[in-house]
Amino acid sequence: MMTMVDAFNEAAIAQLLAAAPATGPFAGALLGLFTNNITPTRSTILADLVEAAYAGYARQAGVYSVPGRDQNGNIGSFTTRLIWQETGGPTAVNVYGIFLVDSTGMILYGAELFDTPITLTTLLDYIATVTEFLGTGSGTGFTTVVE
Repeated sequence: MMTMVDAFNEAAIAQLLAAAPATGPFAGALLGLFTNNITPTRSTILADLVEAAYAGYARQAGVYSVPGRDQNGNIGSFTTRLIWQETGGPTAVNVYGIFLVDSTGMILYGAELFDTPITLTTLLDYIATVTEFLGTGSGTGFTTVVE
């Protein structure tokens, strides 16, 4: 589960997802990968994360689905599938997790440690992720590594 940090207004998530994911704090928000083994907490800051730096890496904007209600009554929205792949090198890199920042790239909204690190070693290796944000009042989100 993505741990949403204190800098992110959790009430805004619920309001945002209930209305439209393209407005409010998610407008222009970017997802990125980190390469250090850290368990994110509510007090984690961006400087605590070592951002991936392999050839072709860049933070990506998630395109969010129309919000819907799950079987537990939580309002949520999914990003489209994001592909993370080296374009040069290759340089072996261990990816430990994913993070979400605001449109300026300076404010960390949340971060999530993958269940196990994923290693990219060849130009054919990639990570595919889908991130869901739930407006549960606690501002939770989680990422699924789909491939």
